[in-house]
Amino acid sequence: MNMNINNQNDLILFFNQFGLDPKEIIPQKGESKMPLKKEEKILNAIIKETSLTMTDGFLRYYLSLKTGENGFEFDGYAKGCEALMRIMDIVGVDRWEDLKGKYCRVMFRGLGKTVEKIGNIIEDRWF
Repeated sequence: MNMNINNQNDLILFFNQFGLDPKEIIPQKGESKMPLKKEEKILNAIIKETSLTMTDGFLRYYLSLKTGENGFEFDGYAKGCEALMRIMDIVGVDRWEDLKGKYCRVMFRGLGKTVEKIGNIIEDRWF
């Protein structure tokens, strides 16, 4: 199945096809104060690539991020579309395709580790 997802309404229609209730998948807006542990680091990043794929019946999201000379990946399986909508809200876009080229912050635990959270480039909002 190939469907262009251009905005939040398209995303809701897409997930309605799988019997998901939009009321359960709309992300809650709000800020979080995220204290850092000693080994955690936050860096500014640019989103270089994005993808959405179906794997074994589950929707998988993937972001390729670049921080200076280092590259990171942020990915996971979307249980409903909350994860996708939260990522788009945090970065400040209405279309998944518009994530490419946008700036964000990433939180990880040392080089060579996976990105644990993605945050807004200016505001203290994280997913």
